[in-house]
Amino acid sequence: MTHDERLHQDLGEIMKLLKATQEKLVVSQTQVNDFQKSMRDRVEQLSVRLTDMTGMMHDGFERLEGVIKDISAERMENGERDGKGKKFDFGKEEEEHDDSENCYQSIDDLLKEHILKVSKYIHM
Repeated sequence: MTHDERLHQDLGEIMKLLKATQEKLVVSQTQVNDFQKSMRDRVEQLSVRLTDMTGMMHDGFERLEGVIKDISAERMENGERDGKGKKFDFGKEEEEHDDSENCYQSIDDLLKEHILKVSKYIHM
């Protein structure tokens, strides 16, 4: 085998290796592009979920604020002052009726309901 033939053979093998490397690079680039696309899609899904959860939490807090305002208004009507208890009226004998347990229960139920909705949405 002459020097030119050997050189031609070596160049042929180098070209085969370069072509195989190029094909692997194309496959790798395709995989990278697919991975990037799936990550972009996942980030978009998570962003939408986060936006929805934020809205749900906002709604829940608005509902909770409404319940607290209702409780406060009811306490004001019943003569309570700033959580210090009912005014004592010497002229009347009042029947003890403690609604605070019910109020706390409704707040607790609202919070549980809201947490359930959010956790279900997270695990989608």
